[in-house]
Formats: sequence, C-alpha cells, structure tokens
Amino acid sequence: MSSDDEAKKLPSLGKALDNARMTGLHKKFWLLAGLGIMLDGFDFFIIGVANPLIKEDFGISAWQTGLVSSAAIVGAIFGAAVLGPLGDKLGRRRIFKYDLWMFVVFSVACMLAPEIGSR
Repeated sequence: MSSDDEAKKLPSLGKALDNARMTGLHKKFWLLAGLGIMLDGFDFFIIGVANPLIKEDFGISAWQTGLVSSAAIVGAIFGAAVLGPLGDKLGRRRIFKYDLWMFVVFSVACMLAPEIGSR
C-alpha cells in the first residue's frame, strides 16, 4: 500500500481535533489563553480611558498623547515578533513568565514617571 493510500485512510488533523475529547489540560490552556487575551484588551481599554487624564495631568499635545497610546501597540508588535519565535526555542512557559515580569516592571515604571519624556 502506498503512503498516499494510507494518508487517505487517516482522518485530517482538523477532523481529529474536532472529534477529540476535551480534557482538563485543554481547559487549562483555554483559560490561560483567554486570560492573556483579556489582559491585552484590558490594557488597551485602560489606555483609552486614561488618555484624557494623561493629557491633562502632563499638559501634553495631541501627538504626544498618540505616542503614549501607541506605545502599547508597539510593545505588542515587539512581543509577537521577538518573544514568539524565542518562545518556540526556549519554551513558551519561560517566555510567558518573562513577558509577565516585563509587563509588571514597565507598568510600575510608567506609574513612577514624572513626565512623558522620562528615561
């Protein structure tokens, strides 16, 4: 029997996944992925809510407000482009922990910044 005949007898990956039983491990992955997406959405939402307050408190122009707002998107692009492939090589769990620590550190740094141009 040729390999083509054997491949035709096997179900496709999509069908196999559709017919697979949902285990506790699957539910855990769904929960973690959902929480990650929720955290990103919450972050973008909070930036939108905070923009008028940031503009007023720091006395910045519209383009500076846009720059502050776009920093989260630039961070997400950086994370996807750099940390995604790194997660494939070093392990997603390790990179996910590193990502969470970066989020905490940079959030605290933003909180402590006396002005927009702080370094």
